[in-house]
Amino acid sequence: MAAASSALLAQAVNILSIADMQALDRSVIADGMPSLLLMEHAAAGMFRHVIRYARRGRSIIICGTGNNGGDGLALARLLVRSDVAADVLVIGTREHLSADARTNLSLLSSEGVDAAFIDETSVDDACRRILSSAVMVDALFGTGVDRNIEGVPKRMVEAMNASKGIRISLDIPSGLPAIGSGSVCVKADHTITVGAPKDIFFLEPYTRFIGRLSVVPSMFPRERLRKPGAPMLLSARGFSKINCPDDAFASKRSASVCIIAGSEQYPGAAVLAASAVYRLGVGYIRLLVPYAIRDDIRKRLPPEVVTVGVGRKGDGHFSAPHIPQIEKEMKHARAVLIGCGVDRHAETGDLLNALVPRIDRPLVVDADGLYFISRNKELMPKLSSSTVLTPHVDEFSRLVDIPADEIQSDAFNKLAAFRERTKAGVVLKSAVTFISDDAGIAVHARPQYGMGKAGMGDVLAGIITGLLARGFSMHDAMTLGVYAHGKAFRIMRTRSSADEIQPSDVSRAVGHALRSIRTRIIK
Repeated sequence: MAAASSALLAQAVNILSIADMQALDRSVIADGMPSLLLMEHAAAGMFRHVIRYARRGRSIIICGTGNNGGDGLALARLLVRSDVAADVLVIGTREHLSADARTNLSLLSSEGVDAAFIDETSVDDACRRILSSAVMVDALFGTGVDRNIEGVPKRMVEAMNASKGIRISLDIPSGLPAIGSGSVCVKADHTITVGAPKDIFFLEPYTRFIGRLSVVPSMFPRERLRKPGAPMLLSARGFSKINCPDDAFASKRSASVCIIAGSEQYPGAAVLAASAVYRLGVGYIRLLVPYAIRDDIRKRLPPEVVTVGVGRKGDGHFSAPHIPQIEKEMKHARAVLIGCGVDRHAETGDLLNALVPRIDRPLVVDADGLYFISRNKELMPKLSSSTVLTPHVDEFSRLVDIPADEIQSDAFNKLAAFRERTKAGVVLKSAVTFISDDAGIAVHARPQYGMGKAGMGDVLAGIITGLLARGFSMHDAMTLGVYAHGKAFRIMRTRSSADEIQPSDVSRAVGHALRSIRTRIIK
């Protein structure tokens, strides 16, 4: 693991399985931690998020009889003490309450709030109350329930999903573990989980039910939440101590990028990639494009970007005879990007197959470059540990010969298996993005409508390449690049609608995004 990544990893939040969290909960209680204290601490953390919603209008808390319901009852008490009106429903009977849930029900009653117990005779009225509420807190079932939801609980879940109010799930959306077998599940707008995010939150079909994700601290000892080799969740806090490799005495050559991109069919990809690099403080950008599009590209980029036409005047795509010129042009580059918009001509494949294994510096391969690797899988073992592949799910599907839906439902294992075939790092792009390298797997889970537009990947590839040229380790360049890309989109989202935002807008906002992540990247 690269030393440059230690600051990020030290502040990372591990992603654990449901089984891991259940075992940890049992062991901590067995070691003497009172379960009621764990519940109270969790409710206090959840309260800090829920109170922001609960003050918007009438709230309703839907509790089960287990410990997830106990969390909801404890939360209700904290809301009442803050003068927030909330109705409390308990699905089931008093006799079936867990010990801790029963204690919290008693404490809630002492605050003057009587929970309503819901059965088949009262479920219709309960559903009407849910439908008329502005905020719904789902504390029905936790991680311990992996069976299909039926009967009265099913009616309650269906009512929550039919409501126009805000749905907040405590720890896990009720029904989530069983949706693969057809169960109903609360479609949360915000999931507030305790201790560590659960791995299924990031996999299909489960991830569509999570909404915004927040992780609140637990009372578990911190070292017991750190599982060696566990994936980590990216957050801005984790980047705050990354050391930026700045050197006031460095020449422009010390942070030089060479981009091999574009074709007559896809000239815009070269423009987008170069524009993203341009915003990262790189000292020198050399963009190599087929000669036929050189003049057009020059008109569309700032004068600081040196655009070089490769080959002869009529050449509209790259081919193997261009290799000597390309190798000469990238001689001083600290990082290289290849593949954006190069198209899929057989001659271009010949160039890529011959050139990529010979590049002896940090290399990012994107788009059509990945297509040619998928057609010539003998290249994969030849890729160096300083190579980054940036496939979206369909491109990764071609690389591994596995259907895209299988990848999305088992991304952690599929990435681990792929990494046994190549030394290259991988950025697997989707609504949830996975980063895999020698340090393990990191996850960026901020799904954004509007980020699936053509060209967004070219911008991300440019960002990662620029960070590599600046001297960031491969791990830091991939993780910071992915986070900054998403952050730049969110910044633009404050100014425009998601439909309006284009990849070129994101590239212009990346400098602002990096500043907002509180790193030392932009002085």
